[in-house]
Amino acid sequence: MNKLQEIWKKKSLIVDGIYNHFFGSKKAKEQAKKRLKICQSNKCGFYDKEGNSEKAFIKGEPACGVCGCNIAFLTASLDSKCSLQELEQEPLW
Repeated sequence: MNKLQEIWKKKSLIVDGIYNHFFGSKKAKEQAKKRLKICQSNKCGFYDKEGNSEKAFIKGEPACGVCGCNIAFLTASLDSKCSLQELEQEPLW
């Protein structure tokens, strides 16, 4: 599946994450901050700080090395789950 198809499949989650990142409630932003800390921790080996991986959708921005999503938007999407589930691993959040 190409990147555009992957994005289209997750469009509602992406919109939710973008909205919450910029306009979300205090609760949503606190949840996103907790999730981001988990991603940045050494519990997860897939945090792409520079957004340079082949999977990164937005190059140069921190991303999830599993799904390629912008990490700020992924963690702010309250309906999303940690992408480790895509690797059949236990999600961290």
